[in-house]
Amino acid sequence: MNDTVSDRGATMANFTNADRDHDTIAAFRRRFLAQLESLFVQVPLLAREMKLMKLGRLALDGTKMKANASKHKALSYGHAKKIEAQLKAEVSALTAQAEAADQPRGREPEPPLPGPRDTDQVNLTDEQSRIMPVSGGGFEQCYNAQAGVDTETMLVVSAHITQATNDKQEVVPALSKLCALPEALGAATDLLADTGYFSQANVQACIGSNIQPSLAVERDQYHQSVFLSDSLLTLRLPIKRMNMLRLAA
Repeated sequence: MNDTVSDRGATMANFTNADRDHDTIAAFRRRFLAQLESLFVQVPLLAREMKLMKLGRLALDGTKMKANASKHKALSYGHAKKIEAQLKAEVSALTAQAEAADQPRGREPEPPLPGPRDTDQVNLTDEQSRIMPVSGGGFEQCYNAQAGVDTETMLVVSAHITQATNDKQEVVPALSKLCALPEALGAATDLLADTGYFSQANVQACIGSNIQPSLAVERDQYHQSVFLSDSLLTLRLPIKRMNMLRLAA
């Protein structure tokens, strides 16, 4: 019996340490992407069937997911162009005699259109990731993961990943995800989000989707003075509301 348990534990340990690597997980995700996406829809549908969820008010937020790459492996386009020029010079030197023997083959090609700036960077390990500011300060090689959560049940009903370093452009993709949900889940009525999502375009996008936008227009100050008058405290929320309505008009 002990030998059986030991063998089973060794097998599981080998699988965990050897097979469950990045490539295996990535291959599994690519192979079953359609099935995995459908699971995220089946969970809220099941909750709806069990009378646990009725789609209504949603909260949208993002988090920076660290990429499987180091920011120190990022290479600027300016340095990459220097390396490219050096390689081209070496190749030209090796093929100079052969080129000299060739007859002219027409006019010189037009220079390429302007491309990446010298300061733009690409990561040599994960070229799709981006250097992003992270909470607590500093920068990491990351992706920006977005999640829409039903505020009553805390179930995730929409999710997507972006390369954008901030959340300003993520309301419209989130609304597209919400509109694609099955009708059986009901319709979203409100969208809550912090000031990182606030813009006139995002407010109008919510209204155009028949969703009430509740987007913070500014960051609240921490440790406000206890001597702030009750009248000012009472006016803060209406003022924010008026600013939001003014932008939506």
